[in-house]
Amino acid sequence: MSHNRQKTASFNNIISKIGIAALLLSIASLLALGTARANIVNISTPYHTKSQTIILKSTLSNMTGRDQAILDWRTNSFSIDFNLPAHYRYKKLDLFLRIYPENKPSRSAPIEISFNKAEPIRIYGKGYTFDTHINLETRRISLDDNQITISFRPPHGQNCLLPENGRWIIDLKRSKLIATAKAKN
Repeated sequence: MSHNRQKTASFNNIISKIGIAALLLSIASLLALGTARANIVNISTPYHTKSQTIILKSTLSNMTGRDQAILDWRTNSFSIDFNLPAHYRYKKLDLFLRIYPENKPSRSAPIEISFNKAEPIRIYGKGYTFDTHINLETRRISLDDNQITISFRPPHGQNCLLPENGRWIIDLKRSKLIATAKAKN
């Protein structure tokens, strides 16, 4: 009996060490990438309206598996990669973001939002919590490999972000992506 307990304890010790090693490897790979990236996912199941318009809606938290993303001098951008169902014709793609400050971000440092490598849209939060609604260009929609990139840029006159530039927190639970489409005939 004592021998079985020793084997179980030894096995649990090995599993614990493997788990710690996997966690450290994950953290190291995130640091090496420099940019936080979400897995490619399909957004939610469709909601049909009376006019045969289909609305696909998902929180960014559901799409990324995270509750928040931090933008600061260490990690200045966050990307969300996603696919859209192929059997729809997309009329609108709307991004709703909730972003709040931490450690007094610089009022002159913009946040840039880019969709599928388009020219970014600049937003100046001026150090306050804000909500924003961005209509993404439908002509840029691809069925596969769509990407939204949110970046914290250096203030005017600086080449890079510094710790004293503060940071922004993207509330992924309160941020969402909504696609409006019609079924292809």
